Amino acid sequence: MPEQDKQVTWAELFFALVFVVAVAQVASLLHADHRRPGGGRAAVVLIPIIRTWGGTTMHANTHDLERTFERLGAFAFGLCGLFMALALP
Repeated sequence: MPEQDKQVTWAELFFALVFVVAVAQVASLLHADHRRPGGGRAAVVLIPIIRTWGGTTMHANTHDLERTFERLGAFAFGLCGLFMALALP
C-alpha cells in the first residue's frame, strides 16, 4: 500500500509565521547592538527558538494535525511561541 503525501496544514503555516516573527525579533536585537556582547545575546535567544522550531516540526511530522485535539495542542504551543517572540524586545 503506497503512502499518501502529507499536505501542509494551517497549524504548520501558523508555526512558520510565528518563527518568522521570532527570527525577525532576533534580527532587531542584533541590529540594535551588533558588537560581540549583542551578538552573544542574540545567539542565546536564537538557540531556543531554533530548538523549538525543530521540535514543532518533528511533532507536526509525526502526529496527525487534522485531528481536533492535536490541532488545539499545536495552536496552543504556537501561541506560546508567539508570546515568546513578542517578549524578545
